[in-house]
Amino acid sequence: MPRVKKAIIMAGGKGTRLAPLTFVTPKPLVKVRGQAMVETTIEALLTNGIQDIVVVTGHLAEAFADLPRRYPQVKLVHNPDYGRTNNISSLYCVREFLDCDLMILDGDQLICAPRVLHADFDVSGYTCAATDAQNEWFLQLDSQQQVQFCSKQPCFRGQRLYSISRWTKADAKKLAAHLEEDFNQRGLDQIYWDDIVLFNHFTDYQLRGYPINGTEVLEIDNFEQLCQVDPRYRRQDDVREA
Repeated sequence: MPRVKKAIIMAGGKGTRLAPLTFVTPKPLVKVRGQAMVETTIEALLTNGIQDIVVVTGHLAEAFADLPRRYPQVKLVHNPDYGRTNNISSLYCVREFLDCDLMILDGDQLICAPRVLHADFDVSGYTCAATDAQNEWFLQLDSQQQVQFCSKQPCFRGQRLYSISRWTKADAKKLAAHLEEDFNQRGLDQIYWDDIVLFNHFTDYQLRGYPINGTEVLEIDNFEQLCQVDPRYRRQDDVREA
């Protein structure tokens, strides 16, 4: 059975929907209930025995400098192209690390239940959860939890896709090759890296959905959601100090 040996955390985005907080603090370092979002991810990974962690930075990269001091298992890699491309460039920056069974996940999620970052898995695939939301990416699964297709359509109902995915060594190497093809050769620098496997080269992968409870991972997309999760942000003084 594959077991995650490495985690790549994508933390280079600007987080514009959480402005003005993200003018001075990268979204993954915004504290929720007293802890930076990316720290909930790192600590959950460590809890699950995943000790090799790569954090890809971009916006306000210098703010992450303390992470390796606090967590010696963390290695920082900066994406110099974060400002003019989508996150495909961040994964391209670390394509040499796509060489083992691994996990790729976003750093701006709040991991409320460490078990969702479990290291053991069967086949490559994405974490997902049933939802009534519409403005999400959705996976259609069959009775064996195999991914039939992905949809970005707001009217579609399926399993909401979370930015947590696991990849076997063979699929990770395949992903590295597809990154090279789509980003470097075809110049597709404005897409999400997930577009590679869920759309551009979907038939080259056999993906599974790994369902969770939707309360176990929180994605905070805007300031109102942040206030709902952590009411202290409703007070302007706390906004400036975060």
